Amino acid sequence: MGNLQKYECRNPVQRALIQRFLGRAVDLARQVPHRVVLDTGCGEGFVAAALSDALPDLEQYVGLDLGAAALRRLPEAAPGAAALRGDLTRLPCADDSADLVVATEVLEHLADPGPALAELVRVTRGGLILSVPREPFFAGLNLLRAKNVRRLGSDPDHRQHWTRAGFLRFLRPHLEILHAPRDTFPWTLVLARVRG
Repeated sequence: MGNLQKYECRNPVQRALIQRFLGRAVDLARQVPHRVVLDTGCGEGFVAAALSDALPDLEQYVGLDLGAAALRRLPEAAPGAAALRGDLTRLPCADDSADLVVATEVLEHLADPGPALAELVRVTRGGLILSVPREPFFAGLNLLRAKNVRRLGSDPDHRQHWTRAGFLRFLRPHLEILHAPRDTFPWTLVLARVRG
């Protein structure tokens, strides 16, 4: 299920989980400087809409994605957001150019997420909001909905299958974890900053 289908789903339980997730992402974003936000893997702009509406000091919101079709929807979701087509492993951005870097539901799609994380660290001068599906629960919920049954609930596009603890271990050598709320099930959501 892509971003569009996930965020436009009419299932009330799924909608409630997504709204809670977005609300917590907004709460985390307010805890760090956020004048310039770079939203990597922004898709159609659902997270961009939530953040850009709720951040009072926002001066520039840039949504980056590889998909041209998704980026065409970004201005509708988040008016005023700039769309930038680019690759997460080679961000077309200067070092330390964003107060807040966002990568929600992106890193699990990469065979080698290390170079992407290095790029996210390179371009931030403040905080990072990162999220991935919390496994094995995410796949288990898919199975309960009879989704991806042949893959035991695992999304065919997911190459990484992190537990909450595993994702934090992946981040800690590069980032200081500021907050990792536990109430964002079935996702792991993290607010971090660059070590140093």
